[in-house]
Amino acid sequence: MVGGYELLPTRGLDEPLSLRPGTVDVAVNLHGRGPESQGRIEALRANRTISHRSGQASGPPWLEGIHERERWTRLIRWHGIDADSQDLFLAPPGFPTHLPGATVVHVGAAYGSRLWPSERFAAVAAELQRTGHGIVFSGGTAERHRALGVALQSGTGEGSVLAGRQSLGSLRRS
Repeated sequence: MVGGYELLPTRGLDEPLSLRPGTVDVAVNLHGRGPESQGRIEALRANRTISHRSGQASGPPWLEGIHERERWTRLIRWHGIDADSQDLFLAPPGFPTHLPGATVVHVGAAYGSRLWPSERFAAVAAELQRTGHGIVFSGGTAERHRALGVALQSGTGEGSVLAGRQSLGSLRRS
């Protein structure tokens, strides 16, 4: 539980969420507009659903060819939540970190088709480090081995790997 909200782990679209229908206050579909993701959201019978127009769900229509930050801010604005697609800054965490101001590199993806090669992540991290950035690698427990490999390839070292040690919820401001 973070700031009154609970982030629920999901394993892609292959498995239904193991929650009793009607027990979720707000369900947000950040996966897309397809029938698989929308079906998972609708099965929750949440008090409020935030999604694109699809099936039974009301929401803005899905637009092809727009930037992701436009897509998601447009979605939540349609649902009455203020958002600015030009506000690219993240609030600092509400607790001290071992590397304040670090650049976060997330080396994982839910699907292999979206997974960038480790060597490219390592090259980016090495260049960021060379230009004075502190680096940390994020990811889940299943991505820890990959993050360790990228950290070693980039020369940042094992101490920069948060993957598998810090939850997604703990990265947001409390």
